[in-house]
Amino acid sequence: MAAHSHETESKNKSTSNPSVCFFCNENGQEALHESYTFGQDTRVRECAVKLNDTLLLAKLSAGDLIAQEAKYHSKCLVSLYNRASRIEMKNDNVESKKERQIHGIAFSELVSYINETRSCDETISVYKLSDLCKLYTERITCLGADVSSRVNSSRLKDRIVSNFPDLDAYKQGRENILAFKDDIGPALKRVCLEDFDNEFVNISKAATFVRKDIFASNSEFKGTFPKGCQEASVPQSLLSLISMIQFGPNIQDRSYSQSTLTIAQLLMYSCTKKQSNRHMKDHEPPVCAYLGVMIHCKTRKRDLVDTFFKLGLSVSYDRVLEISTSMANDACRRYVQEGIVCPTNLLQNVFTSSAVDNIDHNPSSISSKDSFHGTGISLFQHISEDAQGVVQALDQSETMLKCQSKRVSLLPESYSNLPPAVLRFNEPDIPLVEGELSIDMFSFPAALKGEFKWLKHVAENSSVRATVGTNISWSAYHAAVLPDGNKLPAVSALLPLFHEQAKSVAMIRHSLEHYRSAVRKLNPGQTPVVAFDQPLFTVAKLIQWNWPQIYGEDHFVMMFGGLHIEMAAFKALGSWLEDSGWTSVLVNAQVTSPGTADSFLKASHVTKTRRAHQVTACTLYRLLSNAYCQYKDVLRDDEVTLEFEDWCLERSKESPHFKFWYTTLRFELTVLIFIRSIREANFSLYIEALSKIIPWFFCLGSHQLFTMATNSSA
Repeated sequence: MAAHSHETESKNKSTSNPSVCFFCNENGQEALHESYTFGQDTRVRECAVKLNDTLLLAKLSAGDLIAQEAKYHSKCLVSLYNRASRIEMKNDNVESKKERQIHGIAFSELVSYINETRSCDETISVYKLSDLCKLYTERITCLGADVSSRVNSSRLKDRIVSNFPDLDAYKQGRENILAFKDDIGPALKRVCLEDFDNEFVNISKAATFVRKDIFASNSEFKGTFPKGCQEASVPQSLLSLISMIQFGPNIQDRSYSQSTLTIAQLLMYSCTKKQSNRHMKDHEPPVCAYLGVMIHCKTRKRDLVDTFFKLGLSVSYDRVLEISTSMANDACRRYVQEGIVCPTNLLQNVFTSSAVDNIDHNPSSISSKDSFHGTGISLFQHISEDAQGVVQALDQSETMLKCQSKRVSLLPESYSNLPPAVLRFNEPDIPLVEGELSIDMFSFPAALKGEFKWLKHVAENSSVRATVGTNISWSAYHAAVLPDGNKLPAVSALLPLFHEQAKSVAMIRHSLEHYRSAVRKLNPGQTPVVAFDQPLFTVAKLIQWNWPQIYGEDHFVMMFGGLHIEMAAFKALGSWLEDSGWTSVLVNAQVTSPGTADSFLKASHVTKTRRAHQVTACTLYRLLSNAYCQYKDVLRDDEVTLEFEDWCLERSKESPHFKFWYTTLRFELTVLIFIRSIREANFSLYIEALSKIIPWFFCLGSHQLFTMATNSSA
């Protein structure tokens, strides 16, 4: 309290008595000086803060020195300044030492950077002083030093040169270049070689040359994509340039990849004489037209086609409609001229079959808007190595019609107008088959051996985890062993649809007429072969028996559809296996659920039923193989070992239970052979397998299916 009172009294004394020194609170013998500047007041305050002089700070809190009319001794003011300077120098020594360390670290890293770049053989060590200063400054900042002022580049240059005796500095304008003496020659050589101006002038000349070829060529879409159309649609110079950019110069490569062709066509399509989004029809390469038409056919979405058009990948939606309309009008014009509706993708001199079925399209089940219930006629051509067909000769004298509207021309009246027809007899006379129907089994035994090979393959590979390429499934196995010559895809075409329903006599008769006309054009001398489902097959046979002179069995072959025969065969298998415990075995083995197992008896789902019988056949064969191995193990040395098939026949005579399941296995394999004959387009195997299945229809009570299948095989 006494000290505090003394400080207060001193303060009051100094502020109230102007004849006392502001700093020492004494009068003394020396002269007193008055404070007249704010700068002096500011410096005194800074010194008080540095010295942490609470007494002086308390005096200064009353106001500035001028307002307090403060007076001071010169030696007191100088003493204050000196004490503050000593404190500041002490702090500066600590900070400067830390900064010098940071600068040393940054400089050492800069020297290491120069050494590393110099040791690299791929680069020539030429440095800009400004770049080195920038690296040096950034590194100092990262290390935590305060770079308030710009780094002195001249001093930095001297420090760098002093560390590298063979490093020289060269002045180029305002820039300083640092280079080693040994690198001067290579650097000058590289500058001479890297003439970027000349290179870009050459690029400009190449672009001008290629653009000239692009605008000189013509690639308007003609409605077809013939072989070599992609190469012919773009100039050779553009293809060569794209190929060189992609893969480099290659004198040995004489063909262009699909990516090269695609990029070249897109560049040609996007190339315009002016900066615009309009594309010229005479610069419409095949890939752009193909993408636009394909996307529209797959999705029917305008937005998607326009999006691809904006990206420069396809033609516009309006152009797609124009192309489709022009192609449709061109096809209608050709149909009218020839008097036959026959698609141009079908080949000549190839066996051509047909299928007639009803077409049901109902996208909205609530309102039935845009629903369609009509008739479709499909044509199929089975290509083989012996008969690969000939492309139809088209009249190229007239180009594809330039249609400005989106309206399609009408089809020939002979095709679109359906003439009326009624049956003359509801129960016509069925022609008798003279003689005995005999079928030579040439293909079936080999096919049956192939099925047993598949069963053996499954038995050998089912105990281990299947690897890639094992092909355990039935379809994959037979596809793998099928000769390459039998893998040629079939050619198919769909004739224009009819609004009339397929179940009428007039529609079926009209379909037969136009199919026969197409066959006469494509493959003269061939007997037309038409496939129907069960209801339409009945109508077709009635037509055949009512008009034998026109549609008789010597003029048309009416076939029952393969899918319906397969379904009928699986239903017959279901009748054979009913109450045998087959479905219970599938459920207990956790192959399927009880409801699905019961559906196998009626073949409600063809694919699942086929799969169930394939699994059953594999299981039965494995049980047979195990029993046969046991038979051979207990056989005495003096006894003759029977072959597997002979042993099965002997066991069938001894055990009815064995005979039932062995017969089931043979029945299942026969149905699988029938399915295989359809997939492989093997007609002789189809007849032989069908002749094996037909007796089952009769025995199991499917008399109607027996009659239809018999007519189909005959």
